[in-house]
Amino acid sequence: MQVVWFKRDLRVEDHAPLADAGRSGPFLALYIYEPRMMAAPEYGANQHEFVEESLEELDAALTLRGGMLIRAHGHARDVLSQVHQVYPFNVLRSHMETGHALSYRRDKVVQAWCRNHGIDWIQAPTCEVQRPHPIRDGWSRRWYQRVRSPLVVLPESFESVPPPDFEARCSKQASASVGLGVAAPLRQLGGRSRALSLLNDFIRQDPGGYLSNMSSPVTAPTACSRLSPHLAVGTVSTREIIHRLDRARRLRPEPARRKGYAAFESRLAWRGHFMQRLEDEGSIETHCLDPMTEAIRRPGAHWGGQRLSEELIEARMTAWQNGTTGWPMVDACMRSLVQTGWLSFRMRAMVVSVACYTLGIDWRRINAWLARQFTDYEPGIHLNQLQMQSGSTGLNELRIYNPVRQAQVHDPNGHFIRRWVPELVDVPTEQLHRIGEDSSLRLGDVAYPNPLVNMRLANRQARGKITALRQRPESKQAARGHLARLGSRRNRSRGSRRS
Repeated sequence: MQVVWFKRDLRVEDHAPLADAGRSGPFLALYIYEPRMMAAPEYGANQHEFVEESLEELDAALTLRGGMLIRAHGHARDVLSQVHQVYPFNVLRSHMETGHALSYRRDKVVQAWCRNHGIDWIQAPTCEVQRPHPIRDGWSRRWYQRVRSPLVVLPESFESVPPPDFEARCSKQASASVGLGVAAPLRQLGGRSRALSLLNDFIRQDPGGYLSNMSSPVTAPTACSRLSPHLAVGTVSTREIIHRLDRARRLRPEPARRKGYAAFESRLAWRGHFMQRLEDEGSIETHCLDPMTEAIRRPGAHWGGQRLSEELIEARMTAWQNGTTGWPMVDACMRSLVQTGWLSFRMRAMVVSVACYTLGIDWRRINAWLARQFTDYEPGIHLNQLQMQSGSTGLNELRIYNPVRQAQVHDPNGHFIRRWVPELVDVPTEQLHRIGEDSSLRLGDVAYPNPLVNMRLANRQARGKITALRQRPESKQAARGHLARLGSRRNRSRGSRRS
């Protein structure tokens, strides 16, 4: 008797634990609503509703093959213990998971329970994370090999068992019942069928403009694949996507298409790279990689010519969250994020840069709030990018974004800003792109706030402060160690691709 534990792999295709269980005999397919995970500050209604929709399709796919998905509510160890009392299983199958510390601690508890009950917990590797991972060198080569390995083939039918007779409190867990609030009205919808539709659309369209259009909030929603939330919950696997890309390259070998597909593939590799970094250095969740930056944004510190107080930090963070910073591009991004649950990669970097460099807010303060907004929240990417875009790694170039310049380049006609900041709808474009930087600009009766700080002064001082800290021996020593363990590598066999 076996149990297949679904976590962030909500599909039946290319699913090694499910295929192995199906070939080995009867099994129970299980998904657990875990109170601690759902109460985590990073977990939001957008993610929850997306998972619910994906579970519906997973349940239907299992049913077609003679299986059944049991959805239970409770701590993982307790639910597994209840199942074990009814069905004394001796094999637990799942995929490896790399998430925040809460999921890591949960897995340690489950592992101890399995040992105590003589249960073999078989965790199948994913394409993204290599465990154990003794050395960074060669990671890229191994990643490319894994994503091009054969897809897992499922048995045509499963040998199902009746659902266990215990109080699992199954069925849907409404967002309101777990205090998650209301999901973004324009968020993406979950389910494997939608993932495949997005993948088909992305491959059919001309990807030649993928790189040039992925940054702008005007063009990114249609230029990008929008598969990120599906990858986050596993309605489709990275390997499936790479196989489809390879097939498309064979059928449509035009140089422009191949360039677009290669750019998309490199993004998938970077996704794996960041997830591996979290696997290798879990402290990324709570501590700055550069120890010299630990306290620079705490209350009492001086930032941008001002002393940071708790009240000042909270006021700035509230304005940032609400989209009332006085920089139209920032405010449009924040308001659109709350309504859609998504931002392009460049705009995510910009809003973090403004929060951490310009306003002096510690990246740990914005971590959970931002995570809750993102339907596609992936801990490895999210945490690494927060540290990179706040200058807290000691490794990466300081990228301090000027939101006025970003608006001029990526929203030249002001369409995105006017959509999400309607109070500026009648402001001429030439004036629109001076708001927040030109102190002499007057908007008349337009009700729009002044910038929270002098952006140029704050950014210049932030750059100087962090650059000076990086010259200290402690910072340089930490950077060398982290570069050896976590840094990217040039993959010489594949030109400019990184690992």
